[in-house]
Parts: sequence; C-alpha cells; structure tokens
Amino acid sequence: MWARRSFELRPRPVKLCDLDEWSEETVTIQSGLPSDMQQHSELSAKIITTDNSPLEVNVLLDAGSEATLIREDVANRIGLKGPVQDIRLSTFHGADPLIRCNRVCFTLQSLDGHHKFEIDSALTVPTLSVSRRRVDFKRLKSLWPHLRGIQIAASQPDDITVLVGMDVVEAHGQYRVFKHPKGIDGPHAVLTPFDWFIIE
Repeated sequence: MWARRSFELRPRPVKLCDLDEWSEETVTIQSGLPSDMQQHSELSAKIITTDNSPLEVNVLLDAGSEATLIREDVANRIGLKGPVQDIRLSTFHGADPLIRCNRVCFTLQSLDGHHKFEIDSALTVPTLSVSRRRVDFKRLKSLWPHLRGIQIAASQPDDITVLVGMDVVEAHGQYRVFKHPKGIDGPHAVLTPFDWFIIE
C-alpha cells in the first residue's frame, strides 16, 4: 500500500513526528471521526493562488487532525513553496514510512467570498486517498422535513485535495445545526463557513 505513496484517511490513530526537531512532540493527522462523517463533510472552497486568482478545490474538514494537508500536485500547480521537512507517519502497526514534504502557506476562501482563512503551515502530501460516497440529498430532503429548507451545492467530481485540520480552528465553525426529530435516528445538517454538509 505504501508503494502507492498514499494516505488512507480512516478512523485509526496516526501520528506525525517532526524529524527536524529533537523532541518527542507528535501531531495527530488521522481523523478520529467515523468514516461516514468524513464522507459527508466534503465541501467546495477556493484557494487563492500566488497571482491572486482562485482555484476551486474539494476540502475535507477533519476535526480529528491537528495539521492541514494539501496534495503536492495542487501545491506545485499554484506555485506554493516552503521549507522541506522529513516526517514520519507513525501507526500502531509499526510501519513508519519516512515522507518528505513542504510546509506551505496559502489562503482558503469560501465560494461566496464571505469567509477567508490564512493557512500558515500546511503540509504537502503525495496523495489524499479518501473513501467517497455520494449523498443523494434530493432523496434525503424528500424524506426529512427538517432538511427541506437547505440548499447544498453539488460537490466537484474531483478528489479531495485539502484536508483542513484543527490548526485552522475557525474553519470548523458550526453556525447552524438542523437535527432530526428527538428519539428518531436520522440525518442532520451543519452549516460551516464553506457551506452545509450532511451527517447521516
């Protein structure tokens, strides 16, 4: 699996060790959220490039991650540069591959332009392999009255290219939450700075 140089974003403990510093501090980059919650928290946003032009991307809000990650091909395409670091992905399985990445800075903005976040220390990674499942929001709205007043833009067909961790805590703001009726197991909707997302 590691020959493919990909990160599988699954709910298991994974830690990132900064080898440029002689310390035992670790940074968790793996979500502790259920995988279905990750799948439904995909959102569209814009990266403002170095020449001040927007690039639309799919992002994943990951409250279980302390670090923000950006796919390195996207970082290269928009000219992001930063210091090179070797990091070690540490798991309970004992296979700790050494990965070379860059620490980069960029601006992430909501599609409507109302919210903007300065990302000061994102890590570039070769691949973000996220299991994706399409949400039939039209069907959910027909089944659940509390969702009928919500408009959700269709996400891009592209893969996730930015994972937003808790180092950008403001990006994880929950402005409104529409829950299913009490005592009934059903979906609820969360309004973030980028748009609504659904948790089933």
